[in-house]
Amino acid sequence: MQLVTFEHQGKMKLGVKFGEFLIDLGAAAKTFAHSMTEQEITAYAAIVAGDMVGLLQVQEEGIAFVQKLVDAVRTAQLPPLNEILLAQPTVHLKAPLLRPGKIICVGKNYIDHATEMNSEPPTIPILFAKFANVINDPGAPFTKPLQSYQVDYEAELAVIIGKTAKFVKREDAFTYIAGYSCFNDLSIRDFQRRTSQWLQGKTFDGSGPLGPSLVTRDEITDPQNLTIRCFVNEEIRQQANTAEMIFDIPFLLEYISSIMTLEPGDVIATGTPSGVAAGMQEPRYLRAGDEVIVEIERLGQLRTEIV
Repeated sequence: MQLVTFEHQGKMKLGVKFGEFLIDLGAAAKTFAHSMTEQEITAYAAIVAGDMVGLLQVQEEGIAFVQKLVDAVRTAQLPPLNEILLAQPTVHLKAPLLRPGKIICVGKNYIDHATEMNSEPPTIPILFAKFANVINDPGAPFTKPLQSYQVDYEAELAVIIGKTAKFVKREDAFTYIAGYSCFNDLSIRDFQRRTSQWLQGKTFDGSGPLGPSLVTRDEITDPQNLTIRCFVNEEIRQQANTAEMIFDIPFLLEYISSIMTLEPGDVIATGTPSGVAAGMQEPRYLRAGDEVIVEIERLGQLRTEIV
């Protein structure tokens, strides 16, 4: 399933892409949900509130409840579907997670990117954080900071945590994942370089576009074999495969969960491949009017305009 958060008629809602339409999960639940379990009631409340993190906190039972609603819609007949199926152009698509609890980023996780940044490939994961203020919607603009001319793009695969994870074993790692999304770790390089800690250049408001959807784990057979690309004004700047990660997803979950507890709705941004502006001999940083597209195989495109 492709889970989305969207705004429609002034209300925040959760949905599932369904061909050319979106299933309004709130409307579907009101129509088809009967004799709910305690967990399903909690999931229902999150759906009505338009709260994706709340839905994920119900863990696997929450996703199963959504699948039950989708199956009911698939077999239903009109007219009930008139209020449940929405044309995609009529809604305002939001980031699938509006306020994730943690955004944990992995630095220099592709050898070619480490090389272009004049660094040795890391032997242990380089971790840093972004905060919920960076989340930006698909298609929404990013306002270029007035005090910087070094706005850079970083196309990344985002892993969305689906259940509480502490001391995860590598062989069990995928069972803790709800799904995947596209992420753009927009980086303000001059601020990033001000100190040895990167936080200043990584946490400007809106500098973490996420989306367009949360594609559930079952839809992606092998997340370590996805083509990832970044375009700036239709020019390919980055192109790689997630198989090229230095530290793969199971290793990252095992490593990170040995340090901190991961919660449903947390995001792990797994690193960017080579091709960033900062790695060029003559850097081509983003300017007002540029359009950046992060594209990941089977996850779709995430567009951001620089203003």
